[in-house]
Amino acid sequence: MIVGFDRDFMFSAVEMLLGGDGSEPPLEEERNLSSVEVQISHFIFEEVGAALQAAFAGISNPRFRLERTETRMDFAGAGRRPQQAVVARLILQAINRGGEMFVIIPQSALMPMRQALARAAPADSAPVDATWTRQMTEEVQRASVTIRASAETRELTLGDVADLKVGQMIKLQATANSRIKVESAEQPLFWAYLGQNDGYYTLCIDEAFDQQREFINEVLAG
Repeated sequence: MIVGFDRDFMFSAVEMLLGGDGSEPPLEEERNLSSVEVQISHFIFEEVGAALQAAFAGISNPRFRLERTETRMDFAGAGRRPQQAVVARLILQAINRGGEMFVIIPQSALMPMRQALARAAPADSAPVDATWTRQMTEEVQRASVTIRASAETRELTLGDVADLKVGQMIKLQATANSRIKVESAEQPLFWAYLGQNDGYYTLCIDEAFDQQREFINEVLAG
């Protein structure tokens, strides 16, 4: 089996592991890999081998051992040249940069496992405890939460707060027709409108709070 990474991914992975954040432009020069980069690639290959071994554990008991690390494909081989093989290509991301990993497995290595590989994964047949499920649902629904409704928030300096006097009025832009934000644990849940019923203030839910849409609106407004 052959596992390989392209240069873009290797340079990005090395930069990330050495504390880089992707702010520097990607390295595009053609040069040989340094000894540090080869050692880091050796570590990554071992991690890939461990992941592949865990993936095949359900159908076989293979042992993946890193034989050697090559920096040129000219010297890499996993069987005879005309031999058929399975190739998987994966796009990997590191610090907002992309790279490619490929895995080449000779078909002869997969043939002994072909029947196990062809079988569909068994469905989860674990019995469901209806009593436990009902009790869990009831307990969750009885959990007490605190909600807060705010018509408007204002930012004041520490000096403004220090100058506040008893009886002083703080004017708000919100009106009786403004939408109210309903929150719980500082997480917005709904937009609502203020109302009255039997002498009490009420909230009429208008729609669920869409975090993505509100963020876009703030960006456009800013």
